[in-house]
Amino acid sequence: MPGYWNARWTGPVHRMNLLSGELMRRFVLLLFAPLFAACGDSTGPVTAEDVGGVYQVCSLAFTPGGGTLPTVNVRAAVMDTTPGSPNPASLTLSTQVRDFELAYTPRNDVLVRRPSGTYEAGRNTVTLAFTDAVQVASTLLLPPRFRLEVQTSPKAFHASPENQDVYRVARADYARLAGISQTNLPEQIEGNASARFVITGSPCS
Repeated sequence: MPGYWNARWTGPVHRMNLLSGELMRRFVLLLFAPLFAACGDSTGPVTAEDVGGVYQVCSLAFTPGGGTLPTVNVRAAVMDTTPGSPNPASLTLSTQVRDFELAYTPRNDVLVRRPSGTYEAGRNTVTLAFTDAVQVASTLLLPPRFRLEVQTSPKAFHASPENQDVYRVARADYARLAGISQTNLPEQIEGNASARFVITGSPCS
């Protein structure tokens, strides 16, 4: 008889133990779900709240490939950098929607230019996608999609040529901003952009 009862009840008891263990596992996962989610967010894409704000244009340049043609200091060549200017060059990223605006006053002009577009957030990166890519390539020698690395303290973005995709700008636009003759230049100049944007109120250096 003892063998009969053991054989009869071992199966149901074992299944009840498995069920209790499964319920306990689900309870623990439910209890710690917010913690797991928070940990996951730390390695995910940055948010509009993380990167939104108004940034100073501390540097902006175009470097041709090959090492023979000079780098163009786009900020100095194009933008009014006069100290105390009422409209200093700035990059503004919305904290609500993923829109941006790069505002600057051209040298020897008074009308503020405002090339804009949307931005895409990645893991510690922000990519600016310009609405009028042809215009920014001509006036600022910038690519249609400009990838920036995110810095948190102080809030800043930076881009170095080695981390950018190669793109091309028109010979005439490059020569105009570089202050050199177009003679003997190829029709298009390949190169990379570099930049640094720092949140307003913090030093550029």
